Amino acid sequence: MGMASEETDELARERRLRQVRIKARRILREFVQLAGDGAGGVGFMKLARTAVTMRKCTGALRQSELLSGLSEIQLSMMASSGRRQLLKRYTVLYREGSVGSRFYILVKGLIETSAHGGRSTRIDCDGTRPNGGYELLGVESLLGRPRAATLRLAHDCELIVFSASHLNVREDGAAVVARKVFEAFVEGELSHMTQFADVPPRTLKQLVGLLGLEEHAADETLFEVGTPGDKIYILMHGSILLRGKGSALELVTLQAEQGQAWGQAAASSMAEQHIGLPVFGEMALLDRGKLRASSARTLTDSNLLVLSVEHFAACLHLLPDMKTRLRTPKHH
Repeated sequence: MGMASEETDELARERRLRQVRIKARRILREFVQLAGDGAGGVGFMKLARTAVTMRKCTGALRQSELLSGLSEIQLSMMASSGRRQLLKRYTVLYREGSVGSRFYILVKGLIETSAHGGRSTRIDCDGTRPNGGYELLGVESLLGRPRAATLRLAHDCELIVFSASHLNVREDGAAVVARKVFEAFVEGELSHMTQFADVPPRTLKQLVGLLGLEEHAADETLFEVGTPGDKIYILMHGSILLRGKGSALELVTLQAEQGQAWGQAAASSMAEQHIGLPVFGEMALLDRGKLRASSARTLTDSNLLVLSVEHFAACLHLLPDMKTRLRTPKHH
């Protein structure tokens, strides 16, 4: 009896191992196909580097007490909105007493800080420290406060820049400030999208309240061909593989990277590129009664904003032409 049980366990382990090998070969074939696809391909080494940068940026944002009330997914979404910049030695990042509209994460380089009546200090980041090793700078801009010191680059530096110009928060508790910062951040992201560029700020603020947040690991299925459409997705960070229906398999990769909402469109697909974050899954929800014509799977860890079918009516009340806005652009 014991021997039979051991043989059964061994067969089960071998079966699971075969399944893992089959899945790994399938994923590898798709990765190779995408990597060699030219215009439609994804640079997976680049995605891996972006993922590392994202983790470190999230760790840096977590340093601020103002943002301590944000969840991991909210922090990573904020991290994805930054714009990478290379600045030359001797550049003055900001001066003491000025009121700034940006805050920064130092990725690599050396910065000298000086304040009136205080001692000069140095902030050093060599780009090789573990998760959370990046330095967060200038967060007083989130509250509209004057700069506490002058920052000057002692070496050429690599930074990630975040806009705080659309933020208007008061210092009334970390949790409240964090919520306001994140909501304002999402408003800023949406305002740079083709679909929402002309929406009044008040309406955009109400729209943000209808959106949910989702975080998915790599190789998770979001929806399958032939299933009902219950959500519209906005890709904040990551990479999604869409498979078209039919014998001729169509692969479309939607990719969101840092700086995309600043107008640096990074969507790589067979469809026409548009400024802003990629939108997908909208057609099955817009054409009620129709089933999904494509499947969607995450290629990398991905963060998404979602508009559910339950909130779609409220969205149409805010934006009566929402269907027209979402039909252009089409990604599948």
